[in-house]
Amino acid sequence: MNEILLDASSLKWLVCDRLYQFKACYGLQTAKNSEAFFGSAFHKYAELKVSDSKKAETYMLSYTGTEKSLFMVACMEFDSVSLPKPILFNSLPCCEHRFKVPYKTLSDGCVVYLCGTLDRVGINDAGILEVIDYKTTRKWDKSKFFTEYFHDFQMLFYYWILQKYGHYVLSKEYADLAAERKHAIRVLGIFLTKKPIDFDLGPNIIFEQSYLNEFSELLDTTITSKIRIIWDMYRRNVIASPTGIVVNKCLACEFNIFCRFSNFSGALSLDSKPYNPMTHGL
Repeated sequence: MNEILLDASSLKWLVCDRLYQFKACYGLQTAKNSEAFFGSAFHKYAELKVSDSKKAETYMLSYTGTEKSLFMVACMEFDSVSLPKPILFNSLPCCEHRFKVPYKTLSDGCVVYLCGTLDRVGINDAGILEVIDYKTTRKWDKSKFFTEYFHDFQMLFYYWILQKYGHYVLSKEYADLAAERKHAIRVLGIFLTKKPIDFDLGPNIIFEQSYLNEFSELLDTTITSKIRIIWDMYRRNVIASPTGIVVNKCLACEFNIFCRFSNFSGALSLDSKPYNPMTHGL
């Protein structure tokens, strides 16, 4: 194993050593539910809309998921939403902008990378660098919906990445803004239960420097040490412990039935590869 790829999703899996090993090392993924499929398809449409309107329209019309009429309405309504114009990176608009940042080289030579995908990056009227993250939802209470993201790990991860490693992710003039903390994360809520579908851009999400420092220290010590151990167990074909039981995460876990009966042969016999956030969802 020459590299380990970490993104916001895989870091969340560390609530349980076994969950992380199954999903990140073995690459075991459950089938997307209809809502997740809907959200992924909308992200793709939003990306195409910026680069090629005709391809975006073709993609919308060829959608094969559930609630096609709702999907088409969401796409058409999105066209009228006012958002900052995407900045450019290597002459391409920063929409569904994937990044891979070298983070640490372990003693065995394995390189740890931090990865992710930014839905849209632009500059607002106040000169602030904004990362817009699209979230489809069936929740009704907008205030409660947006408040949840002020404490969301993904938002923290993106904010921290841009401030500390922005020059790997964006061109210099925009990375400099993030280094000076002139950046923010905003959630574009796509409220599917509203009639008509409602798009609303939430308030700026900004994290205190002390909080970012704590996250940086945690990632540098506890998390990377834990990840290294789990990957070493994977290479030795040793199943990691179900540590999620300590924090009461087992009941809702997608692998609960395998753990309950210690039946790993069926799941691990699948022809799977380690999770790759740089290609996942493409």
